[in-house]
Amino acid sequence: MIKRSRSIFFIVLCLLALGCKDEPQRHFNLGNWYYQKGLVDDAILEYREAIRLYPIEVRIMN
Repeated sequence: MIKRSRSIFFIVLCLLALGCKDEPQRHFNLGNWYYQKGLVDDAILEYREAIRLYPIEVRIMN
């Protein structure tokens, strides 16, 4: 029973970790959408949040 609980916990933990990785990409995509709609201030907020969540990505792009 404990072994099974640990396995389930590990699987849930992995899924959560994978789900978090996409979060900066969602903010970046939303920033692009705002920018295309002319909502520059909102776009900047989303871009900043994407950078805050995953700053290494910005260094790679430069």
